[in-house]
Amino acid sequence: MISRYRLALVAISTCATLVVSACQPTTSSVETTEATAAEPVKPSISTDEATTATEASTEAYTDNNISASDMVADQAPLTDMGKDYTKSLTRMYDEMKIGMGYNDPDATFAKAMLGHHRGALDLVTIELKYGDDASMQELAQRIGDEQQAEMAIINKWLASHLDAAKPKLETAFVQQDYKDSTQPMYDQMMLASTDPIADLAFARSMLAHYVGAADMAMIEMKYGTDEDMLALARAIIDEQQPTKKMLQQWIAMHPSIETVSNNDLNSAESTAVAEAIKKTVPATKTKPAA
Repeated sequence: MISRYRLALVAISTCATLVVSACQPTTSSVETTEATAAEPVKPSISTDEATTATEASTEAYTDNNISASDMVADQAPLTDMGKDYTKSLTRMYDEMKIGMGYNDPDATFAKAMLGHHRGALDLVTIELKYGDDASMQELAQRIGDEQQAEMAIINKWLASHLDAAKPKLETAFVQQDYKDSTQPMYDQMMLASTDPIADLAFARSMLAHYVGAADMAMIEMKYGTDEDMLALARAIIDEQQPTKKMLQQWIAMHPSIETVSNNDLNSAESTAVAEAIKKTVPATKTKPAA
């Protein structure tokens, strides 16, 4: 039932995105360097393409013996946690898209990453509200502190660095790279957040969040020229590696309810991961701002 619900949620979300995209104007090409300002990146897809994609999704579910009526029947109302995740992730992505419409590559990275970090703080707040695993609670506290520290750096930089008045030669390429990177991250985080176990929903969503941050940092290192933003990009890639590894290990040892009956957890390994997480948590913890 849960697997079908997840698949239905992703299918409906994807189809809805495609249909809405059909109504949006296409982004300008590199030749729009004479424009006075760049609009936020908007997906380009025709109504026919959206219809075809919707039909393809329906066929895929039919091939897996899930009919449209089954999808509706299996779709339970969102839990309070699910509503919180949906609201937070949508808000995160909307703010990131504003930055993705900037002209200057460094300003694009800074503004989009600011929205990305605010999304992480929302995830932390949700975990502290619904989770009960000590390791994930402590990790959430540390992530919140780290994200707030980096947000302070970004806000200070943005206060003294305005976006370019006109698109640059690389602007369209930068925007496309961010679009190609952030949409899969958003989709993966939405899917991860549907896990009925609160701590797993947080761990899986945060792991996808970290992967997305690394992708954004790589785009900055490809196009950026500002030393401060390049340094931040390198730090994001390097400093997140240990936490990503911890999350991967924790997830592997805490399967979701669909698979827990088929997996015996190794308590010694689980304890080792928990201890590794605790060692990275500062002695003084402060809850991140909601």
